[in-house]
Amino acid sequence: MKTQTSHHKFTAAICAMLGMLALATAHAQIFVSNSDAGTIGKYNADGSVVNASYITTGANPYGLALDGTDLYVANLGNSKVGKYNGATGATINASLISVGAAPYGLTVGGGYVYVAFYGINDVARFTTAGTGGIDLVFHGALSNPRGVAIDIANNLLYVANFGSGKIGEYNLTTGASINTDFVTGLSGPLYLALDGGGSLFVSNYTGGTIGKYNASTGIAVNASFITLAGVAGIGLDGAGDLFAVSYDGGTVGKYDAGSGAALNASLIIGLTHPLGLAVMPAAIPEPTTCAMGLAALGGFALLRRFRRKSA
Repeated sequence: MKTQTSHHKFTAAICAMLGMLALATAHAQIFVSNSDAGTIGKYNADGSVVNASYITTGANPYGLALDGTDLYVANLGNSKVGKYNGATGATINASLISVGAAPYGLTVGGGYVYVAFYGINDVARFTTAGTGGIDLVFHGALSNPRGVAIDIANNLLYVANFGSGKIGEYNLTTGASINTDFVTGLSGPLYLALDGGGSLFVSNYTGGTIGKYNASTGIAVNASFITLAGVAGIGLDGAGDLFAVSYDGGTVGKYDAGSGAALNASLIIGLTHPLGLAVMPAAIPEPTTCAMGLAALGGFALLRRFRRKSA
């Protein structure tokens, strides 16, 4: 019994060490749309380049959204939403969604893609297969919609209205209005991001700021949380970091999502009018990581024992 307990403790310790090693070697990755160049660049969270032209759409890519390794791209130039493999760069369907006009921002979750079409003042929902398009919020209810964010747990849809300088809150299922003045007084709101901890981040392109708000009430935590000229796409890595694109500066900066402090304001430089941004969080080690590690350790132990006997 004592031997079995010791074995369990040893196994747990090895699993913990292997898990820590896997986490240490796993890194978030960032996708950035270069609107003028018609490309999507892929970068590591430390700013190192994986491939500056990882995916070529050639059609003014604007908004980006990730669902696992599936990358969705809103192409303003051809009014289509394409779907790509974020792990390999392979095209899954360059014309996944071909309806609507001027897709700008988009998000994905719960098996659906939500797209803001600023050309027709519409936010529509599609399946991740590109089918079943339904207009959720449209026409008079919106004013040049750009960014969208969803809170599946609370069945909420947030829409950034560039024209009116407001964030509207809607029912995610029906599109019914909850509060069209959820956040007001903004200056050119473009993109939105939710941190899962009750905060809503808003990029104000015209104002050159990122605001932080209470996602339940719309009350400002700090309306000028981060100052960044020409700010566009924003994204979170789930580890406390916020990444933000400067369209004017051609850069991506890294900031502390809790305090707003700049960690590296020039994390990525030399981009061509970047707009959209999506973050692929660091992979969480699978249980098989531990099993494989233990199997390897077991193999080494057997080999060592065999050598001792041979000696």
